[in-house]
Amino acid sequence: MTSYINSPIRQFSLAVCALPTPLANARQDDHPIVSNDDISQYLQEHEPQWQTQIPERGTRLFYTEAQWPDVIAALNDDTGLRPEFRNVLFKIANRLSQSEPQVYSTPEQISASSGKDLFDSEQELWQRGVGDDIFLLSLTAKLSDNPYDTKQLHDTVLTSCRYPQWGRREVNQDLACGHMARAVALAWDWHRDLFNEGEQVLIRETMQARCNDLFDALRGGNFWSSSYTENHNHVNASALGFAGLAFYGDIPEAKEWLAGACLNFKRVAQYSAKDGSSAEGVPYWTYSMSFILQFIEATKQFTRADRFYEMPFIQNAAAYRIGSSTPGFEGTLPWGDAPLRDYYGAHHILARLAAEYNDSEAQYVMKNLPYDPQGGNDVNALLLMWYKPCVNSTAPKDLDYHAANCDVVSTRSGWGHGDYMLSIKSGFTNRNHSHLDAGSFAFTFGKTWMLLAPGYGKGSGQADFWKSAGPRWDFFSNSTESHCTLLINGKKQLFDSNARATMDCYVSTPTAQWTSIDLSRAYHGDMEVRRNVLHMRNDYILTLDHVAAQTPVDVEWLAQIPASANVDKSSIQIPALAGDLEINILQPNGGSLYPREATSPQFDKPNPEQASYAVASSGERVEFAVLMQPHFRDALVNDLKAEAATSPDGVWHASVASTNWHDQMIVNPAIAEVNWATDFPELQPPKLTAKVGLIRIEDNLITRVFAVQAIEFMGQPMQATSDHSVSFSLEKKGRAWVLNLNKPISGHIQPGEGLKLFDATLSPITTGEATQLASGTYLLAPDMNSAEATLIQTKSTGTTRELPPKIQPT
Repeated sequence: MTSYINSPIRQFSLAVCALPTPLANARQDDHPIVSNDDISQYLQEHEPQWQTQIPERGTRLFYTEAQWPDVIAALNDDTGLRPEFRNVLFKIANRLSQSEPQVYSTPEQISASSGKDLFDSEQELWQRGVGDDIFLLSLTAKLSDNPYDTKQLHDTVLTSCRYPQWGRREVNQDLACGHMARAVALAWDWHRDLFNEGEQVLIRETMQARCNDLFDALRGGNFWSSSYTENHNHVNASALGFAGLAFYGDIPEAKEWLAGACLNFKRVAQYSAKDGSSAEGVPYWTYSMSFILQFIEATKQFTRADRFYEMPFIQNAAAYRIGSSTPGFEGTLPWGDAPLRDYYGAHHILARLAAEYNDSEAQYVMKNLPYDPQGGNDVNALLLMWYKPCVNSTAPKDLDYHAANCDVVSTRSGWGHGDYMLSIKSGFTNRNHSHLDAGSFAFTFGKTWMLLAPGYGKGSGQADFWKSAGPRWDFFSNSTESHCTLLINGKKQLFDSNARATMDCYVSTPTAQWTSIDLSRAYHGDMEVRRNVLHMRNDYILTLDHVAAQTPVDVEWLAQIPASANVDKSSIQIPALAGDLEINILQPNGGSLYPREATSPQFDKPNPEQASYAVASSGERVEFAVLMQPHFRDALVNDLKAEAATSPDGVWHASVASTNWHDQMIVNPAIAEVNWATDFPELQPPKLTAKVGLIRIEDNLITRVFAVQAIEFMGQPMQATSDHSVSFSLEKKGRAWVLNLNKPISGHIQPGEGLKLFDATLSPITTGEATQLASGTYLLAPDMNSAEATLIQTKSTGTTRELPPKIQPT
């Protein structure tokens, strides 16, 4: 995925003021609230400019009056996907115009008819859809002269202004008000002349009262006031920005709303993750990012909000969404309170980011999402507005992704519907919408999930579900026992503000991926807990877990699998359309899987297909080794034989063999010489000083080497020592070798006998005592012709599986 951190293509100079430095994972309690003094000072600095630039009449949001002719012409042309997007838009508008605007219903009425808890119904979230309809109708009424659209827009705005409030729980201070205020502001800005004088008075009075309530919430009156990384803040502050600009000069307080929104989003930029991720998970990320981008685009001509595009958290947002995609782009990662899909879009978000950064991968994924835009009808309007046909479209290339701030890894075989993906969860255990799931696995083959995460629990309509100081973790869906991780002494993981797991080693190469997680700070007591994961792409996944404590502990290795899976002693078979997953317990030797009954006081299991199994082991030192083998539907099953064990000094020795190859792996507790097993002494394996070393043997030859945190390598096809630890892979291709460096190397490098070193452009590299190589791909070959042939072979096979997919979805 494209990454823009420290990218030279973006310049970070600002004419108005410097942007803040992002502070990843800061707690809400540490965030300053936007105060009255802050707003007064901001107005002193910026209102003189607003008074001269904001027009008294004409549109202000998204487009000025002078821009509309060109905008309308562009959105009505037949370039690219615009006809398709426009057709969807007008179909929705036509459907809306066939019925009367939605009348108000009380939370009691909705609760009685839907069966929802009154606590949930009092949010009046149905009003969000009304606001989203107004947004869409505001655009269609600009693009056509259909009187039915304008009448529906007119009537819906007035009907919604006569609702007694926008959200009864925390009246006019949360999501219902955010959607409604944003929409009415847009309708006012683009279509004020639709409303007569008396109707304009109603709109102004309604917006003044309700946006003042929302403004009170922004200044400390609601839980989201300082939650600058969470969706409630982004939605509501965006609404104040819309309303502040649209009603500037019409409502006295509007200038304060606009100033408050600008200050709020400055802090959003400060506290958001540099990698573009969200601790709330992908669905809530789409909700947040949609409204962040709307604030930028709607107000940028007068607030310079477009300078936020220079911040890493937006520059890397597309990479986060792409890396969080499941095979065939069918869905998203399951972590936290989340369904397996986007909440909003994500088409319009990817379109805007693709247009801003000329990001061809974002454009490709936007075009190839195999489902309609999710969320309200506003996303269809925004998609048409933000889509830029001239941006090229290319499929993603990288198969591994690490969101370093929220600490989630995804590693996959490819991007097609017939591929698989493993995701590994780390990071803080207690953040908004998070679960006690540090170290968890989730695995999907095609669109079938085989290692499951529970997602949104059925207890979410209860107040206790949201009390993260304690009661929240009594719900099964949020607790540790519902995830594919380790359970120690039957206790859920810690949930204090500092409890977390940390991925302290992540290595990605075309053939292998390594993740190492320190889980110690996520569990009770003084103990060392570590999970290591090796992914040999297209062949197998090996997991190695280690727990060391001062007193004996009981540890369970948890597997959350479909109830239809076949479980037999120490193995699990899970079938799917795209392929099967076979799981075998290697360590403890003789360990048996057993069905595990839930112990959480609140059993709100959201997925009836999820079945919990476990393998148990006890002692002061506990180890688990598990082999996962994906079987592709279109390939012969390659039965693997594997074993893994640790020595008294804590070194893992693992062996995985097929009929064609044999892998040997050593995992040291720290960087040390790798002492290879003596099964093949005649091969003379390389001398390697590293944390992890793996060799693959085929036809009595070493054909692959994979090293993690290495400082010395002596063997074929090179001799190298590094000033600092580096990770790399070597793969034999005919007479040549392909070297992939995970990070730059500086030290002594010398090709093996008869070999020369070339970079990926086939330029020869002079080696010796002070060689420096950047991360990337290199070739060790006897001559340039061999290097070129190897490079062509590597590019022709590629690192991604077939696109379009080899298995079409049914």
